[in-house]
Parts: sequence; C-alpha cells; structure tokens
Amino acid sequence: MRPSFVPSLAFASFLSAALSASAGRAESTTLPVFADTTISAAAPDNNLGGHTQILAGADGSGRLRRGLLAFDVAGELPAGAVVHSATLYLAATTANSAAGDFHLHRMLVDWGQGTGASASGTPAAIGDATWNSRLHGTAAWSAAGGLAGVDYVASPSATTFVGAAGDYAFVGLASDVQQMLDDPGGNFGWMLVSGREGTPQTARQFIAGEFGGETIPRLEIEYSVVPEPASLTLAASAAIAAIAGVRRRKNES
Repeated sequence: MRPSFVPSLAFASFLSAALSASAGRAESTTLPVFADTTISAAAPDNNLGGHTQILAGADGSGRLRRGLLAFDVAGELPAGAVVHSATLYLAATTANSAAGDFHLHRMLVDWGQGTGASASGTPAAIGDATWNSRLHGTAAWSAAGGLAGVDYVASPSATTFVGAAGDYAFVGLASDVQQMLDDPGGNFGWMLVSGREGTPQTARQFIAGEFGGETIPRLEIEYSVVPEPASLTLAASAAIAAIAGVRRRKNES
C-alpha cells in the first residue's frame, strides 16, 4: 500500500513560510510635500502659495491663519498596497508666547496652491487658495477659512503639541493615507489648524516645500504590497510539491 500524504508540523511551517514570503515584506518610503500654502484672514483675498513658510494660528491681533498641505500618495505607492503607518513631519521656525496643540484635518474639497510670496501674499490668481476661496474666482469655501464637516473633516486625524521651534511629528495617519491611495481623486491633503485659534499669539511658522532642503514637510509611510491571488496559489503549489517530493524520496529509499 502506498503511504498516504499526511500534513505534518514541518509541512505546515514550510507552507506558512512560503506564503509569508510570497505575501510581500514591509516597505517604507518618505514623500516630500506635493503642494502647500497658507490661507490668511489678515489678507483674505491674497495667496501665499509661493511663501517659504506655512502659517497657522492667531497673530497678536487675533487674525487667523491656516495651512494646507497635500502629498502625491497614489503617484508614489503601488496600487493595492496596505498602509500600516504614516507620520507627517513639520519643522516649526518660530515660537510665540502661546504654545498649544495643532491639528491635521483631512480635506474634503480641492484647493489651489498658487504662487503668492511673502507672509502677506499677493493678490490671488484664478484657481488660487485664499481665506475666502478655495479656488479663487471659481469656488468659495463654505465659510471663510473653510467649514468643518463640509470643507474638511471635523475630527482631526492627528494632533501634536507645538511649543518651541523644532521638528514635530503628526502620527496615526495610516487611515487617511490608505484612503488617499485607494481614492486618488479624493486626495485633497490636510488642513493645519491651531487648537487655540481664539487666543492671540498662537501662530507658528513651519517650513514649506518652497524652502527646500531636508526639513520640508514630509510624509513617512510604512506599507506592504498584497500579491495577486495567482501568486499565492503558485507559492502554495510549490510548497506542496516540494514536501511531496521529499516524502516520495523517503518512501523509495
């Protein structure tokens, strides 16, 4: 009688290892900011997309600024990837008297970066983001500066306390980045908002993409690539064939 093929612990371990290898290993990448700008209540129809700093918070007179940032997630990560973690790094260059939390809110609508330079910006061109308009001359915000729940998600995706000048990490963005990868047409980035907008002197400046160098806004992502079902089938078949061959040779000896 020919011996029956009974799965063993060794076989299970071998098969598990083969499938794990086929399933792909974790990868990591760092994305530079794709677009960024500031919208400012102090100059509500000006654009600041060419400025080397992103501003957020209230100035000494209580006038608000908010930042906008976007990353080309689908252009950098393979389609179908599974995002395990994502962290946004910003470098603050100023420290006013009132420190506090800063929030990242995922954007729900499109906006235009523009090229306006300096902290006060320049008159917006068609399609530029300003305090009054997300696309100047084309589409206004639902409320000046953006409306929570309509222009951006009301609940923040990440929060970090910003005090002195230095580097700051906004962690826990995997869910947002996964959505940006799976739905590239709905990737409008994030809005950076001070958690103390009602308090003067909370404004901070963060290095923008236009500044250049290693401290520009960057998004660090850890992900893995899910193989096609056919790849898993081939891996399993190969493992089974290998074990069967070993058993056959043992039985023949």
